[in-house]
Amino acid sequence: VKLLNANLASSDIQNFHTEAKTVARLVHPHIVRVLDFGMEASMPYLVMEYAPNGTMRQRHPRGTQVPLSLVVMYTKQIASALQHAHMQRLIHRDVKPENLLLGRNNELLLGDFGAALLTHTSVMLSIQNIIGTISYMAPEQLEGKPTPASDQYALAIVVYEWLCGYCPFQGSLAEVHNLQLYEPPPSLLAKIPTLAPAVERVVMKALAKQPEQRFVTIQAFAEALEQASLHVQASPPPLFLRGDVGVQGHGHGNETLLATETFLSPSPPPLAVAPPHLAAQPFPVTMIANASIPAQPHLSRRVFLGSLIGLATIGGAGGLAWWLTQQEKQPGHATTPDPTRAPTATPIPSKSEASYIYTGHQDQVFTAAWSPNDRYIASAGGNSSSRRGDTAVHVWEAQTGHDVNSYTGHSSLVRMVAWSP
Repeated sequence: VKLLNANLASSDIQNFHTEAKTVARLVHPHIVRVLDFGMEASMPYLVMEYAPNGTMRQRHPRGTQVPLSLVVMYTKQIASALQHAHMQRLIHRDVKPENLLLGRNNELLLGDFGAALLTHTSVMLSIQNIIGTISYMAPEQLEGKPTPASDQYALAIVVYEWLCGYCPFQGSLAEVHNLQLYEPPPSLLAKIPTLAPAVERVVMKALAKQPEQRFVTIQAFAEALEQASLHVQASPPPLFLRGDVGVQGHGHGNETLLATETFLSPSPPPLAVAPPHLAAQPFPVTMIANASIPAQPHLSRRVFLGSLIGLATIGGAGGLAWWLTQQEKQPGHATTPDPTRAPTATPIPSKSEASYIYTGHQDQVFTAAWSPNDRYIASAGGNSSSRRGDTAVHVWEAQTGHDVNSYTGHSSLVRMVAWSP
């Protein structure tokens, strides 16, 4: 039960009932359902479904950076809820992490339509509510002229905050008010240099000062953000020096693509330029680490991913994703060690670098991902011609090449793997 912090005059009660009926008619998988509403001693109240898992503010406190893949997933859920509300001619007016709830299955639920319910009444927001909301308010809403695009602006502020940890505008109430009206948001790329420019462009478009300069609908904003993120995932990231990539023969018809960085060796062996067609061949994965690292060696992500991406044809968007956890396994899909493949870390002697060749795959390698603790690597692929072949997802130790698990439940080639946070 939510009591709205407002004492309604008799002339406002009918308006409240009208708006409450509209909200109660909102039936959507990502909107908290309003079950009942009414008045108690001039105080309006709502009876809503219970969301047991808290809010997104609790899930991701201020200062927390959320992975782009999760941001996209969250944005799609909330945008679909807001789009549904907009189609019912309802503007939420108070989109912020505190009003994004987590349902029984950890799905996002848009809650607290209180600001929308009190729109056509004489009630003003309390100063506490204004302080908590102004960081997410669109310029036109601050001027008393909210539109559906105002919710898009607020959601874009939330996305900005999820990506870099903080809202774009900080300061006192008056300072944030003026910044929202007149100043462009600080660059996301300045805060997150690894962020793709396409993602920043989408967010900044949704944060345009003029509503007509934003996306036509909030759904279009979510779709554009997803497309920008898919482009990032489908394109080889600049993790290595392309001028240092080549093919080196080993005398038996086997060719291994090596990616080196200038700090690894002052005098690397000469590398031949790789013919274009070699990128699609089922090469083994090569991983090169700095041998000068003492005691606890730590493989360079840049070097490993540079090698692996050079080996394989990068898969496009829409491929299967396997969300891996270290301890939890999905029911019905057991992950067991593959006794038929026991790839080992094969050292290649060198005075200045230590190399390891992972040979667990029998076909092309399309994707790889480091575990959050940097101990394991998940890699997968298949045969692009038959779209089958070796479709197993291998999980192996980054330092030793030891095969930890092999997941064989996919019936088609795997273009993307990812670890759950």
